[in-house]
Amino acid sequence: MKKITPLYFYQILEGTVTMTYSNEDGKDLAVGILKNGSSFGEPPLFIDQPNSLSIIAERLYTIKTFESQLL
Repeated sequence: MKKITPLYFYQILEGTVTMTYSNEDGKDLAVGILKNGSSFGEPPLFIDQPNSLSIIAERLYTIKTFESQLL
C-alpha cells in the first residue's frame, strides 16, 4: 500500500466507515468503525507523517472535509 502524505481530515456527518490497516502480509485488517459525528485523518496532520490506515465507506451519505492548512 502506498503511503500518502495527508492534506485533509474528515468528519462524518451521516454514514458509516471502516478503518483498515494492511499488515506485513498485505492483508487488510479492520481496526475500527466510525459513525455520525466521528472524524478521521487528523493524527497524521499533526505529526506530519503519511496515513497508515485506509478508510472504506460502508454507508456514507455526508462527509465534511477540512484542509490541513486551515487547522
